[in-house]
Amino acid sequence: MEVVTRTAGVVPKRLGLKYGPVPTLALEYEDISRQLKLAVVELPHLTLHATPSEIAAGIQKEHQLFGPSLVNEDQLVRLMQRLLQSQHERLIKQRDDQGTLRPTGTTLLNSSQRNEEAKNDEKEEGSDKGDIEDDDEGKEGSDDDEYEK
Repeated sequence: MEVVTRTAGVVPKRLGLKYGPVPTLALEYEDISRQLKLAVVELPHLTLHATPSEIAAGIQKEHQLFGPSLVNEDQLVRLMQRLLQSQHERLIKQRDDQGTLRPTGTTLLNSSQRNEEAKNDEKEEGSDKGDIEDDDEGKEGSDDDEYEK
């Protein structure tokens, strides 16, 4: 049995969240003509400093369709908790991703060590390029292009 609310014959059906790129709250509802409609609230300025309760209260104050007579306040608070948690995890991931893109001193040291080893190998094989034989020429898996000569 459906309960019809007093707010202009609106019957809420589902609540949904979209986490990105712009955090969004959506309410699917049936209007007085029994047509399904969608009310959307984008939250581009969502901050991690606000509490889920504060965000939910602001939405209910500014958007009549999300008011307490239609949407359960506890449910809305739980959805805002999920949204804030997702935003927090996204920020952590962005920080981690940015950190792995920067070269580290170890990486640079290893690169210079490889270059030094390549120079030493060339010296051991002979200083005159005419003395170096290339038995792997044209064979698959040859490492000829690994170092600049």
